[in-house]
Amino acid sequence: MDSFLASVKDASGVAIEVGTFQGGSLKYLAERHPYRQFIGYDTFVGLMQETEKDNVHKIGHFNNTSLESVQKVLEGLPNIRLVQGVYPVCEIAPPGEIVLAHIDVDLYEATLSSLEHIAPSMVKGGRIYCDDAFVPTCFGATLAMAEFCSNASLKLRLERGNHAFIEF
Repeated sequence: MDSFLASVKDASGVAIEVGTFQGGSLKYLAERHPYRQFIGYDTFVGLMQETEKDNVHKIGHFNNTSLESVQKVLEGLPNIRLVQGVYPVCEIAPPGEIVLAHIDVDLYEATLSSLEHIAPSMVKGGRIYCDDAFVPTCFGATLAMAEFCSNASLKLRLERGNHAFIEF
């Protein structure tokens, strides 16, 4: 993701993260790309909606976070805005054109709804990364990404480090 953002330095568009958890990935990217606006979406109370397609993670997993603790982690980074709630329901306003989306929500329904909501806003050459696709504990996320790509006739790609992504 980091090398991708560097390669599209002059491209317009925001970078979003759905599933910010404790803020580590968002902080890493925002510090290295201070010219880019980032929006982080999370419930900040843990996972919300497991299905029979999810094999390990359950409702409430990853609840060791809070909006306040993540705000402290991201303190001093003016290029980040946090939005609390279930994405995409929590979205206050459309973020406009998206150059990068990092989806890290672990579960089938959350991954699929994020992909469906984000894809229409992607800029040409932009990417959606799914942090959980092809991770053995996140079968639902893998299934959601594969189904989405198949239904939308998009090519699913793998990057070194096992990140799955879609390029638009």
